[in-house]
Amino acid sequence: MNILLINPILYSSENYVIPKVVSIKDCMIYSLALAFKSLGHTVTIIAAEDYRPVKHEEYDLDILFMKTGLKKIFYPSIFPYLIHLSEYLKKKGKSFDFIITGEVFAFHSLLSAIFCKKNTVVWHELNAHNRMFHKIPSKFWYNIIGRLFFRNVLIIPRSGPAYHFIRQFCNTVSSIPVDHGVNLKKFIFSKKKEKQFIVVAQLIKRKNIDYVIRQFSGFIQKYSQENYRLIIAGKGPEEEYLKALVKELNIEPVVHFTGFLNHYELNKQIAQSIATLIATTKDLNMVSIPESIVSGTPILSNTVPALSSYIVENGLGICKDNWGIEELEQMVKRLPEFSGNCIQKRVELSSENSAKKMLDLFEEFKENY
Repeated sequence: MNILLINPILYSSENYVIPKVVSIKDCMIYSLALAFKSLGHTVTIIAAEDYRPVKHEEYDLDILFMKTGLKKIFYPSIFPYLIHLSEYLKKKGKSFDFIITGEVFAFHSLLSAIFCKKNTVVWHELNAHNRMFHKIPSKFWYNIIGRLFFRNVLIIPRSGPAYHFIRQFCNTVSSIPVDHGVNLKKFIFSKKKEKQFIVVAQLIKRKNIDYVIRQFSGFIQKYSQENYRLIIAGKGPEEEYLKALVKELNIEPVVHFTGFLNHYELNKQIAQSIATLIATTKDLNMVSIPESIVSGTPILSNTVPALSSYIVENGLGICKDNWGIEELEQMVKRLPEFSGNCIQKRVELSSENSAKKMLDLFEEFKENY
């Protein structure tokens, strides 16, 4: 198959500012594209020019960076408008057997549904209305545009909550969700754990990392002789504040800020940790969750992430709002159980498995419509 992935936003931003990166090869969509390629398909990615890395790099597949327009209205970090996408789809859309585009509430998805309806699949993540402008644009889009232009277009949700939301507006939503997969060649697992917990996140306010630090501080006060430590992998504007908090709590010797880590170094730190700690106030589908699970490392999270129910149902950790010292203790005590369950889920959470599921759902859909 000749496959097109339309994914303008390659990585998350904060306060409308798109951070500059040296490489995009760690992005979720690039790993998914490689999975399709490993299955014998030809793959092209379309992304927004705003996300082009600062240094030139060679890719194992075709990537087109398209210019965005009307940026003061359609922010590239939230709702990008690709100027030349409609022209591209008119000319070359029919040459693709399978087009995957992200989100129903998106211009690129609408254009693909208009010009390439028969071979378009929308991979949908959102499980609630966008709160921008009191939800008015979102409600208009889903109730009018969604019902009209996405009729008989296959929608594949990325989670159970996304399924329950989007099925209110679209008539052909798969009941089988497909989450972000993980490149298992880059993420190995380990049964051997060190006395450490890890946070993998941008150091930004919505990640609520100060909450994690405070709970860990209470935990090590109770277990001061056990030499537990906390690894914080990531960078961002909250770094100085978080370091000051660590100093204030007098736990500097056991909290380590690593900055950004490539996949190899990140996997190493995750795989030797007891648990990945999450206290986000907003994020839905977090790539760090499946990356942790395939590394054999359980999750301790609140119920905000879309995968929280999956974690609980499959014994991959604990999901509880306002988790604290007691839950950290449980992660230590139940580590063999949780870690073993994570290792069993590795193949299911691979990028190749996600790609296969999408292809199977698309073939089944074509037979019925």
